[in-house]
Amino acid sequence: QYLWEADNANGLWLKFRKRTKATKNSFFGEHKKKMLLVVLLLACLLAGGLTYSFQKRPFKAYRYTFTDSNLDRLEKEGWFLFPDSINLDLWNDPSIQSSPLLNLKTHPGGSWLENRNYTPKTINTLTHPIQCGECCEILVKLVDFNPYQRYQQAGFFLFYGDSEIPSIHFAHASAGRESHIQAVKRNGLYANEHLLPFEQYKKRSKVSDIVLNPTNHRFEPKTTVDSTVLKLVIQGSHYFFLYKTDQNDYTPVGSKKIEFGSPSYIGLTAFQGRPDVPYPVFPTASVIDAKFEYVVVKKCE
Repeated sequence: QYLWEADNANGLWLKFRKRTKATKNSFFGEHKKKMLLVVLLLACLLAGGLTYSFQKRPFKAYRYTFTDSNLDRLEKEGWFLFPDSINLDLWNDPSIQSSPLLNLKTHPGGSWLENRNYTPKTINTLTHPIQCGECCEILVKLVDFNPYQRYQQAGFFLFYGDSEIPSIHFAHASAGRESHIQAVKRNGLYANEHLLPFEQYKKRSKVSDIVLNPTNHRFEPKTTVDSTVLKLVIQGSHYFFLYKTDQNDYTPVGSKKIEFGSPSYIGLTAFQGRPDVPYPVFPTASVIDAKFEYVVVKKCE
């Protein structure tokens, strides 16, 4: 809508310029020339004001609560699987279809790869258009998600056009012997940057230790959470990353300045390290549930 109005405004201005050019020879006398200059000046000021108003980032509040993983119904509600991530065989897994919430599961994949012999990929990223405006808050709630192996993670992407690059990824993830909140900026196929490096933000981003169970000799989270809410506040080019678990208050993890413009889509996603790509830890991992309860986009409070 806003792009259409902006184009329409420019079109009207071009017509006005053409009309004055065609008729300016019919004006005689210094007085009428001055009048024409005044009219043109006022028109320029008006067009500039309209252009400024149309260039403001549009905002649209959005809230969606998931009650299942029925793709046909989700598509009718404006959701779609992001191109190049679609795997309907995995989506139609009976354990996904029987879930009372959206369940994406941590199938092998991911957008971060440094080994250029492999192509980054994600599976079944569920996507919806958003309009963030000048300042918005994005909230995504995960239920019973406790990652503990091979980079298992769940959260969301923000896409800034019709492709997966550039993007921001915000998630609850496992890495090494901790589960923590992470954020990644992606500028290119193999160009990724940790926005919240664990070494620097460990105290605020850590959710749980991952320990070895002496009974079954398997890694598991030391403590578990019933829910995790990821909260991202976008104020112009300033991004503020927060989260909360269970009934706790929000913990601010960090903030960054990111010059990507306004996001066009949110993409819910879950994945883990790929067994076909060498990693230093966790050579194998279980595919675990990643259940999403809701997505909210609202104006800043």
